[in-house]
Amino acid sequence: SLSLDVSPLALYANTTATLTAKVTGAGGTPTGNVAFYGDGVLIGTVALQSGSASLQVPAGALGVGSHTAQAIYLGNATYGGSLAGITGSVAAIPTQTSLTAMPTTVPAGGKTTLTATISRTQGSGQAGGSVNFLVDGVVLATAPISNGIAKVTASTAGVAAGTYQVTAKYPGDANDGASTSPPVSVTVQ
Repeated sequence: SLSLDVSPLALYANTTATLTAKVTGAGGTPTGNVAFYGDGVLIGTVALQSGSASLQVPAGALGVGSHTAQAIYLGNATYGGSLAGITGSVAAIPTQTSLTAMPTTVPAGGKTTLTATISRTQGSGQAGGSVNFLVDGVVLATAPISNGIAKVTASTAGVAAGTYQVTAKYPGDANDGASTSPPVSVTVQ
């Protein structure tokens, strides 16, 4: 018989997954090769060692969504071939967004620099895409992320005096989940 396991069980888009096939047979330990498939595409063939074969699927090879893995034991002179499959899902990488404003008190016609930091809370690497900067819930500007940071300089020209709530909203990308910063108060004098 053939069984197939994947680890870790909680997979994120940047996780390296390990597929492990175990083959058992009556009267001895099967030998031969196991072919591993991901979503119907051959990703590798590994020789059995003590009835087990493992293959690592590199980080980033699995996009967000549902995936099917299969192992096919090709058989040998003693044992016939067999098939095992497993279906699982890959989740978007959780992110966290923080925001700073410098300065937080701005004279009329002055400028403040808004800096958003986007970090992944699982795995390694950095989130991609862009960040929306909102003032009282209305998009003020959008800036690309570079090395985990998005930055924009905003002018207060024509802005009425008062205190405004500014947030940075990261909408996510193909691999990363969305997150929004806690609000930061910016006062225009």
